[in-house]
Amino acid sequence: MQYECPDMVRLFPAGSSTSKWVFIANINPGAPFGGSATEYFTGSFDGTTYTSDHTFPKFMDFGKDHYAAVTYSNLEDRQLIIPWASNWNYAKVAPTFQYRSANGLPRELGIFKYKGDYWVSSTPCKETELLLSSAEVYTEADFILTKKKKKIIKNIFSGSSYTGMVKIDFYIEANSRAKKYGFTYYNDEGEKVDFFFDRKPDKLWQKYSIINSGSFVMDRRFSGKHNFLDYGAKVWDINGREQPYFPKSKTVYLYQYQSYKYVNPFYLGTKMPLGLLNSKKTHVEIYYDRSLFEVFLDGGKLAMTNSVFPASSTNPYYNHIKFYNEKGTVKISDLKIYSLNPPSTSDTT
Repeated sequence: MQYECPDMVRLFPAGSSTSKWVFIANINPGAPFGGSATEYFTGSFDGTTYTSDHTFPKFMDFGKDHYAAVTYSNLEDRQLIIPWASNWNYAKVAPTFQYRSANGLPRELGIFKYKGDYWVSSTPCKETELLLSSAEVYTEADFILTKKKKKIIKNIFSGSSYTGMVKIDFYIEANSRAKKYGFTYYNDEGEKVDFFFDRKPDKLWQKYSIINSGSFVMDRRFSGKHNFLDYGAKVWDINGREQPYFPKSKTVYLYQYQSYKYVNPFYLGTKMPLGLLNSKKTHVEIYYDRSLFEVFLDGGKLAMTNSVFPASSTNPYYNHIKFYNEKGTVKISDLKIYSLNPPSTSDTT
């Protein structure tokens, strides 16, 4: 295991004058779902010695593509951080040209308490609101989901003006009978990404002292290109030289067991613990930027960043959404879907 981009920031819980110091370490390997990730510890710092409140690391983001996160200074009482949206499991063979993945959105760090323990929140900074298009906004009144009643919205944005960049924002609330519910974002070719709440307790979260917690899952297995990571296959690097990737192996590693339907380091789903939210009504914010999804639940108490590579050459961007529910009743409220404008270099606000 190696550490990169170490950092330490001071955060104040809401309504408290007592601060906590957060030590950030980007690791590779050692992530919950394999490869690299950003982990952190909360504790105290006396100017010389840092003392952690816990020995087991926590993770700032529960996706596969949040690494080398770096904070920025001279922002008064704000703590902003920007991650690299990739993973060393496949960074060298990602099917892109001229560059190797992108940065995630700038995020503002906060800290909150759950059953006596401190956790770090991460939410898009307020300046990202400058990206929202006032001209292209889809809104929907409240609607109910049951096993027989789904909600499908096709061609959310259409025409040449659609940039493949959107923000999806809504609240979701389920009754006690609802166990699995969510939505699928897809394109005309059938490439899709599935996001769902699974309220079945997951033993994975017990190591974080989150007992009887279900999971929020993002399943990107059918999102588009994925076979660039097949074990035993050969791949091409950016200079066109053929190079072997991982050798074939039947070993089942911990991160494979912890992932959702693991096939290879890219072809899988990732999870995060719903127990941290401790609420029946959840605020969901998702930013989609062509080949990247950034998910934030309840103001960033949970965050998940995953890359995707749609394979379609005619209609590569996801532009349809289907909300579903397998049992019980689920309510979606205050749904807003914004088209995003490309960032302007003249924005100085």
